[in-house]
Amino acid sequence: MTDQNALLIESTASKIYRFLKESLKGGKRRRLDYNLIARTVGCTRSTVRYNLDKKLIPLGLVAVEHGKLYLVK
Repeated sequence: MTDQNALLIESTASKIYRFLKESLKGGKRRRLDYNLIARTVGCTRSTVRYNLDKKLIPLGLVAVEHGKLYLVK
């Protein structure tokens, strides 16, 4: 399978995580606009919120402190 095909079947949660991984590299903690994330990964703002609140944060991949997102190492 080519990388192009892998991107087509990639889940929304993994697309959001990849975006966050790039945006928050180096241990950054930032406020990120869910609309920006949604436009970048090709979904809606509510989908971003759902995937963060119900998948990525409970899995311990991403955390929020004082309204700022950061990657958990």
